[in-house]
Amino acid sequence: MSQVSKLRSFFFLILLSFMGLKAEGPFHIDEFVQRYLILHQSKMMGSPVLWQEVKEGHLRTKAIIYSENLLDSLKLGKPHLDVAIRHFPILSKMRWDAYSSEDYNFTIKKKKHKANYNYFSSSNE
Repeated sequence: MSQVSKLRSFFFLILLSFMGLKAEGPFHIDEFVQRYLILHQSKMMGSPVLWQEVKEGHLRTKAIIYSENLLDSLKLGKPHLDVAIRHFPILSKMRWDAYSSEDYNFTIKKKKHKANYNYFSSSNE
């Protein structure tokens, strides 16, 4: 073997050893679900509209409360995979609704007021 090939193999072995020391174990679904829910909360909390009386604020608050309930259910022992399968699409829809929210379309229809004239009258007429 030439001197260059020995040097290359030596650096390659050193590189592999550093990669082996830095590598993490397998990524578990438990960690993924925890991180996803925390990320979902931070995305919903990252708006100045959060606690205002507008549609986006209500939707963001609803999404935060929903994800907090899911985190609490994980602490109580609900399976992480079950939460991921059942609730991730709902969380994604809630986030999409909050991002694409518009103004409320709420109008109050006024009724014609029927007043009884002379309601407190003491006459017999």
